Amino acid sequence: MTAVLAVSPARPTLVRAVCVREWREALGNKLLVGMTLLPPVVILVAGIAAVAAAAVNPPSDRDVQALYAAAPAVAGLDPKEAVQGFIATYFLILFMLIPTVVPLTMAIYSVIGEKASRTLEPLLATPVGVGDLLFAKSLASTVPSVIVTWSAYAIYLATVISIGSRAAGSSRSSSSSRCSPFSR
Repeated sequence: MTAVLAVSPARPTLVRAVCVREWREALGNKLLVGMTLLPPVVILVAGIAAVAAAAVNPPSDRDVQALYAAAPAVAGLDPKEAVQGFIATYFLILFMLIPTVVPLTMAIYSVIGEKASRTLEPLLATPVGVGDLLFAKSLASTVPSVIVTWSAYAIYLATVISIGSRAAGSSRSSSSSRCSPFSR
């Protein structure tokens, strides 16, 4: 008599299969796609509008003096560019929220979606271990958030530079701390 052994697929194959399944389901849900793109779009539009408003409306002498006192590193810049760089730097902090909000939204939908469609129990019965399943679901929500964050940041940076603010555009590099309000 010959014994037949069942071999489970390799871990990377299982993780890839779960990730692809998650991405298909996520792209098929318009509400999830909208909620994933809403925070980056709001931050992007608000940041561009703030820098554009600073480009159109020159700062008053009192505002410039307050800015130079708060951030001496911008003292050598043109007042308009100093204000734009200061604003752009603070909006960069908001871009750090995107990798937190987007995966959270996707992960919540992933678990609730599995429960609502009653596919959680069959999924747990597959040869995928619980650890691999959690890793795959985490990876499936992290990769889109990184793509969305970098895309929004690239659009923000290109738009801010095209508005004409060299100071706001230079806040993208950590070595250029001239317009960082945190450098002393």
